[in-house]
Amino acid sequence: MAFLTRAVAGAAIASALVLPGTARSQDALLDIEIGAFDPVERDDEAVSFRLAWLSGKPLLWKIAPMAGVMATTDGAVYGYGGLHADLFLTDNLFLMPSVAAGLYADGDGKDLGHAVQFRSGAMVGWRFDGGMRVGVSYHHISNAGLGDRNPGVEVLGFSLMLPLY
Repeated sequence: MAFLTRAVAGAAIASALVLPGTARSQDALLDIEIGAFDPVERDDEAVSFRLAWLSGKPLLWKIAPMAGVMATTDGAVYGYGGLHADLFLTDNLFLMPSVAAGLYADGDGKDLGHAVQFRSGAMVGWRFDGGMRVGVSYHHISNAGLGDRNPGVEVLGFSLMLPLY
């Protein structure tokens, strides 16, 4: 399963570098997500809630900063900062790969083996007229071998993204 997760994350990141996307001006976004925490291994399933800010101003090409916080019903909390790419496949259909690093506290939830965690994955979604978006995301969170244990976890989420004017 770890290979599949890495392959999906790698494909998402690689697509950010090769897909041209549709050029458009973009506002910053507020991403409100509810999701399934640990839907693959199912060792410590919980419901996750995530709130993130995504800049609409790229630093380089289409790559822009983001920051967010995730909490689960088991009391785990993860705060992170990273980069995302906003790639439009059509006028409305978008792909948004992202990578981030942050700090994780497990509360009564899944022990991920270290406080420092890395997050990678992608969202596929639809942008409506006016800028509001909906999307489905899949992300992997892992300590990348920093700890003695590195169980990692997946998060499958459903997002509502609101433009910040």
